Amino acid sequence: MIKLIARFARHQRGAAAVELAMIAPVIAGLFITSFGIWEAATRARTMNSALDAGAAYYMNGGTVDSAAILAIEGAWEHRPEHSSVVINHNCQCQATPLSCSSLCADQSAPGDYADMQLVAEDPTALTRNELIENRVVRVR
Repeated sequence: MIKLIARFARHQRGAAAVELAMIAPVIAGLFITSFGIWEAATRARTMNSALDAGAAYYMNGGTVDSAAILAIEGAWEHRPEHSSVVINHNCQCQATPLSCSSLCADQSAPGDYADMQLVAEDPTALTRNELIENRVVRVR
């Protein structure tokens, strides 16, 4: 019996197949993980590019939110079907929140800030199914 086991241990046929069977799941896992990370980073990058377009609209003197939304949607590459663009305004005087119709203590107009938010839901994504990106820009 010992001779049979010793003879079996000396055989090298099939060793490469066994090694491949052991390492293949690890390589496949690394590939899937890398692809998921790349996909999430690409989605975040395209969302940030779209927010850049909205910020550029406001920084170039734009004040109409619907036009800013159109600029964002037009620049958003590979936009998921379930996504939204929301723009909220808030006014501040020296970092103190204030109504946009009021004046600051020094009788100046408060700063108007547009908070742009993109939400993308992608059920086919490998990592995070929902991404949210924000950008705040001063309108006036």
